[in-house]
Amino acid sequence: MRIAAGVFLIIIAIVNLIAASGYLLGGAVVSGVNEISETIQEEAAAQGQGLTPEQQAEFDAAMDEAPSGGGLMALGGFLGILAVLQIVGAVQAFRAKAAMLVMVVGGLSILGEIWGAIVSSFGIMNILGLAAGILAILAGLGIKKAAEGGGAAPAAPPAA
Repeated sequence: MRIAAGVFLIIIAIVNLIAASGYLLGGAVVSGVNEISETIQEEAAAQGQGLTPEQQAEFDAAMDEAPSGGGLMALGGFLGILAVLQIVGAVQAFRAKAAMLVMVVGGLSILGEIWGAIVSSFGIMNILGLAAGILAILAGLGIKKAAEGGGAAPAAPPAA
């Protein structure tokens, strides 16, 4: 169980690093576009070519519905940090150590997949991420039980 959890965590960490870079870049682009559109509006108004009140109301409604660049960047930052934690959690699962860390990483992995599904869409990678989180929690419980003398997880091989 702990080996499977470690493998899944590493795979999902790689996916999360790619997703993090995409969300960070996408958030920066959305923030930049919002700033540019506001600047263009101000310049047009200064030259007497501003929007009519109806056009302004329509534009404001569209801007309110547009995704926030800051929200995308926050998700990207979270996924970047999570990817590092997932690699650390995978190593600890392989070593059969730090049961609580492995369980916390599993919980954060589940949280990250839910957040990602809310922001974008739910797909096969979210299912793999949820599976990695659940396996990590189960592996952490097995490591904890073995450390208490329950013998659920085999001991890690001695270091060379």
